[in-house]
Amino acid sequence: MIRVAIIDHEYHSLYVGEIDEEILNNKYGGSEQKYIEDNFDLRDYSWDYIVDLTYFPKQFDPIDINYNKL
Repeated sequence: MIRVAIIDHEYHSLYVGEIDEEILNNKYGGSEQKYIEDNFDLRDYSWDYIVDLTYFPKQFDPIDINYNKL
């Protein structure tokens, strides 16, 4: 699995998704960009790989998101 974060700049939204490498390689020639274009209806966006996520609430301690436990 490849985990990506996609930022929708038009609506200021963050999407985090896991892409099956077999599907990515067989259907999209290994291109994450083509996968995103085919599976998300976005106009103005950017994306990158992620390996860790921490959320920083305003009045609480940071929260680490462990994808392996989801």
